[in-house]
Amino acid sequence: MWNDEKQARFDYLREREQSSTLTTSESDELDALYQELYALEAAAHAPAVQRAEQKISALEERNRQLAAFLEEREVFLQRVKKALKELKSEERRLREQYAGILAQATLDASSIRDLKYGVHSVRQF
Repeated sequence: MWNDEKQARFDYLREREQSSTLTTSESDELDALYQELYALEAAAHAPAVQRAEQKISALEERNRQLAAFLEEREVFLQRVKKALKELKSEERRLREQYAGILAQATLDASSIRDLKYGVHSVRQF
């Protein structure tokens, strides 16, 4: 456990290190204190790191699901575009058919009118 005594010793050894007056045994002691401090910090941060890793995993899974959804949606939209193209083509064909029927009806009505009123076309030679 880190306490005030260790903190004071750590600070003292760091000052000696900065002034280049640290002995070999003090250097070893400072290294050990650093290791202990790092271990305590890692232990203190472990729950937060674990939560972050879980959130990252959940986000990665959601990203995979979204990617699959987008791929499926793209396939769907391609089918819609193809169907729309086919429907437009069918609509064009039906309009042409309707125009043909109307044209024929107009010719038929004109012929009936000509017969009814005795209108004959005369050719001049």
